[in-house]
Amino acid sequence: MKKRPLLYLVVLVLIIGAGCTGTTPPDETPSDETRNAAIDNVEYAEQTHQGFQNRHQNISTEISNAHSRGVNTTSASTELVEAATEIRSVEQHIVSAKSYLELGDDERALNSSKQAIKQTERANQSLNEAVTELELAYEVAIQDAELQLQTANREYQTAVIYIESANRAGGSTEDLEVQATKTRDQLQSGVDAVTSPRPNPGQARQDAADVTRMSRKIQTAATTSAKRGIAEAEIQALSDRVSDPLANDRLEAAREAAARAQFEQVEHELLLAQHAEQVAQYEQFVQTVERQDGVTLLSVQAHAQRARETIRDGELPERELEDLNSEVENTRRCLLSMRGAQNEILKTEHASTWLVKADTTAASQKVSTAGQALSNGEYTASCENAALAQELAIEERSRVQQKINSNAFVRVTDFLHDTLQQVGLTGSPDPESVSMDVPSPDEIEVHHTEITYNPPSNPDIKPLDFSNVQIPKIDVPPRQVGDQPSQQQEVDFELEVENPEYCGSTCRFATGTITNVGTEPAHDVTVTLEVYTGGELIWPNDPSEGTRSLGTLKPGEERTLSERIDVTIGDGVKARSNGQVEIRFIIESEEYTKTINETRTL
Repeated sequence: MKKRPLLYLVVLVLIIGAGCTGTTPPDETPSDETRNAAIDNVEYAEQTHQGFQNRHQNISTEISNAHSRGVNTTSASTELVEAATEIRSVEQHIVSAKSYLELGDDERALNSSKQAIKQTERANQSLNEAVTELELAYEVAIQDAELQLQTANREYQTAVIYIESANRAGGSTEDLEVQATKTRDQLQSGVDAVTSPRPNPGQARQDAADVTRMSRKIQTAATTSAKRGIAEAEIQALSDRVSDPLANDRLEAAREAAARAQFEQVEHELLLAQHAEQVAQYEQFVQTVERQDGVTLLSVQAHAQRARETIRDGELPERELEDLNSEVENTRRCLLSMRGAQNEILKTEHASTWLVKADTTAASQKVSTAGQALSNGEYTASCENAALAQELAIEERSRVQQKINSNAFVRVTDFLHDTLQQVGLTGSPDPESVSMDVPSPDEIEVHHTEITYNPPSNPDIKPLDFSNVQIPKIDVPPRQVGDQPSQQQEVDFELEVENPEYCGSTCRFATGTITNVGTEPAHDVTVTLEVYTGGELIWPNDPSEGTRSLGTLKPGEERTLSERIDVTIGDGVKARSNGQVEIRFIIESEEYTKTINETRTL
């Protein structure tokens, strides 16, 4: 280009100036456009930055409130920290743009202002993610609280059924009913904490834990009360059948054990009471024998006394009762033999006549000796002497009858004597024979009483209804600023996703075409593919999967990618249960990052 003289340039300026009016500004130069765009961007970024700071504070307050209500806010807090970092980055880019404007470096000011706007998008996404994570955390916390409340409800209703069963068993349930009312009120408190417009899952879980603990305590107490009622009924039934003082003492001990809920001890005391009544019957047998036969059974009395002492000490008198039973059986056997001997003596005395007298002294002495031996527990000697007494009586009677039969005068005289005796003119009638009905102790049936109680199993439980529970929506308004300055983005991406292809019951091929629709090249482009269902990542399972590197994408350039997505059987079941999956494409470059979500219904 040829250089023009300075005078020429001055004249040219004057001519141009002369043809312009004072009210019409000249057209803006490219430098002015750049500067004005930078100023507009900075103004927009500052408004957005202020809105983000306010929104960040509001979300922080919501997270703090949720944490105090027992919600796990870790993920939401992480997103909020990320948002804070990005908001600070927006501020840094704004400061840089302003500095460049002051220095007159409009190009750098424009670039910094663009970076500030890009960073606002990232900050906005992180704030939105924080809200989403917080709402998801509320949902998880409420679902967990509902499960714990359902468990508490089952325990509470089971406790009520236990109380009703204990009442039917004769147990005292007044205090339990009062406790059940308090438990019901706390259960309702937990339900209210979940169903309120601003739910408090932490309070609901605490109420559920308290209700579960209280209900199980009631169940245990109701079982004890039922056993106590059963024990008291058994004690009363046995009390109506026994009369021995020692037996009644053991029954009183059984009542005290029942009051302490020591039901094995109750069973033991009931056995002792029955054994005490057995001993009383043996002692009654001793008295009957002494009254009927004139024999004091010292050995039986001693064994009975030892049995009583054992019972009084709280021990089962098994050995003593065995000895007593053996003593009684031997006593009855010897008594039977002694009574037989006495009857033989009576018969011999009856065989005597007025002229021929029977001598039963020896036989009677043997009976007396047998009685003394029996009193001392010498059963062999007693039975032998009784048997010998029978033999002596029989021999004496045989001698008398032989003498009578050998003398006619004696027979006639004896006949006349018997005749006169029968008409009551002489002598006395024949004495009655001794009864062979030997006494025996009344039999006491002893049985082991078990204090058992089987509480109701598999009760019919009505579940709580949480169908009207609403997961809270976090009411944090998004940024409200003016429209973003109109400008074509230097780097931007579009994605076209095809329908997934079937490759197995839990396998699909995902294909998508990515295009750089910006005005500048995108450098170091990577694409990450993630699959979610119900907010839970189900693919990839391996960090090495799901990410592709594309290098540089020029303006208008497109790339087609295919990825095999193969989830586990368990994750496949979750996806079918939820009815849909979300496919997330994260496209990153040095200049720009974009996330695109595609929802597919199964």
